[in-house]
Amino acid sequence: MNGQTIHICIRVVATMGMAIVVFVFLACASTPNPVRTPVSSSPTPNRAATPVPPTETAQAKPAGSQGTTSSPTSTPTPRQVASSNAKPTSCPVGQFLTEYFDTHCLNGTKVVVTCEDAPLDHDWKSGSPDEGIPVDLFSARWTGKFDFEGDGTYVFQAFADDGVRVVVDDTNVIESYTNKSGHREGSVKLNSGEHQVKVEYIEYSGDAVINVNWTRSDLLPTATSTPTPTPTFTPEPTASATPISCPTGQYLAQYYRNTSFSGAPVITVCEGAPVKHGWGSKSPSSRIPVDSFSARYTGRFNITSEGTYSFSAYADDGVRVWVDGRTVIDDANGPANTRWGCTYLTAGEHDVRVEFVERGGDASIDVNWSKGDETTCRLQLTPTATPTPSPTPPVCLPPAKT
Repeated sequence: MNGQTIHICIRVVATMGMAIVVFVFLACASTPNPVRTPVSSSPTPNRAATPVPPTETAQAKPAGSQGTTSSPTSTPTPRQVASSNAKPTSCPVGQFLTEYFDTHCLNGTKVVVTCEDAPLDHDWKSGSPDEGIPVDLFSARWTGKFDFEGDGTYVFQAFADDGVRVVVDDTNVIESYTNKSGHREGSVKLNSGEHQVKVEYIEYSGDAVINVNWTRSDLLPTATSTPTPTPTFTPEPTASATPISCPTGQYLAQYYRNTSFSGAPVITVCEGAPVKHGWGSKSPSSRIPVDSFSARYTGRFNITSEGTYSFSAYADDGVRVWVDGRTVIDDANGPANTRWGCTYLTAGEHDVRVEFVERGGDASIDVNWSKGDETTCRLQLTPTATPTPSPTPPVCLPPAKT
């Protein structure tokens, strides 16, 4: 308490009396506390420093409870969610890694990448695989590992609208990037075990279709020399009369309700050679549509003498002919006309297979062969009978149909 304050208090004592003096004295004695506020300024740094230790302590505690409160620091969590929707880079054995491109050159943006079971069987008609892919000028690639049971020659069949290539263990089995629809076929010898199969597809314009499958050659339906009892079947046999083989000199004929030879045949019968049918505006059966159907004829025939043989096929619409697995005539699209092909045959039995596709309008097929000289044979050949190999894939042809 300073002297000025004491002097004031004495004057109050003289005026108000002793009781009031005591009260005022006590009040005055408490008044200097605010004056001492500067003295307490030294704790102020302590208050400024005190937030630091609590902050460190607060950080240390959550660190100790990281196992139960991991969400604040678990930044990988959203990455895990994203990875579940990420595009796969490989698929299990027995599936294709499927890649769809928004260009027809097997490049550009991979709009869709997914895993897909075999065999390939897609018919997008006038559409496309995804809304992010154009209906024309797109492409796709399927790559996968598959288990082949048993050594042997495997036959690969592909129906594509438009271009297709099939590669097995880096060996081109089918290579046809042509801008048209049709059946393609190739074969390769494989050992039992896993092999890589790659399919490349190009859609130029119009409908988009791809169908690829394979079978070991000894498991394909072929005619044998074992005769079947009473091979006199009507065009529409009963289910119990369906043959699985036919005598030498006859075809095992199979008729399908589609143009891709997919699914089970509606009708299977034995037919004599040559293949010769003129259905006009009708079809082989009431169970088969008048348009958009197909037929496969497989038989074993005895060639009496060695030499060059000329094969002729009139078809409305498409036709293909193989002899002992070699393509002799290849024109699955049409239009209606006669095709020619030649091959050299030894004396003895040979396998002949004919595939016919009816797309619209009248339907007819007539296939025969005769022995002739090679010069005459070559003069009869049409460009469609000797398709030129396509260039190194992928080939980006003009979009217009050829």
